[in-house]
Amino acid sequence: MKKDAVFFGALALFFSCSAAAALDWKLPVFTLRHEISGGTIENPDPDEDILIPSSLRNTASLHIKQAAHPLVFDLTVRYSAKEYLLQSGDYSYVTLDQNTKLSLFDFLDLGLAFGGKWAYSPEPDSDGLSKDYTAFKTRGEAEIDLFKGTTLDIGITAEYDLYSAEVKTRQLYTAGAGLTSRLGEWLISGRYRGVFRLPLGDSSAVGSSYLNEGSFSLQWDPNR
Repeated sequence: MKKDAVFFGALALFFSCSAAAALDWKLPVFTLRHEISGGTIENPDPDEDILIPSSLRNTASLHIKQAAHPLVFDLTVRYSAKEYLLQSGDYSYVTLDQNTKLSLFDFLDLGLAFGGKWAYSPEPDSDGLSKDYTAFKTRGEAEIDLFKGTTLDIGITAEYDLYSAEVKTRQLYTAGAGLTSRLGEWLISGRYRGVFRLPLGDSSAVGSSYLNEGSFSLQWDPNR
């Protein structure tokens, strides 16, 4: 039994390594960014026409992109903190987002994404409840070339917001689909998006709600 397990394990490892070696690996691309933004308010004294600093935000992010045709991997880690100088409401958060895109054949692209967010606020909300929360989300999407000039894209996202104050805990689901078709000089596009919000857990006081959106566009481009 142990020999069989070792054999099949070695065989699986061999095929995995062979598949990885067959990919056209590229060197990863690293992007490190730091952003600073500041806000101001007008001096309430009408005789003093000056602006008073009111807030400061610092955001640092690291983005890593790794391509290995037909796969593309993206990973982004971000930290952001905003400080109000004249009022309460400071907060900070860390996010992590990972996206994978796979191109199959010439007519199908698949995408799978995972993400997380950890938010912290030193002060409670107006009801005295903590505003801290942890959120997790996942998304699956597909882009299909139905025939020449016509593309269908669909996507589904699930998000779970876990608040320290359990009455705020909720779950959200977003579904979307779009159809785009080119007919000569005309580009026709229709899209649908639905957002569904539900309570999560017995302690949640979040109300159930949903939002449906639809759009249609017609574009004439005589240059094509």
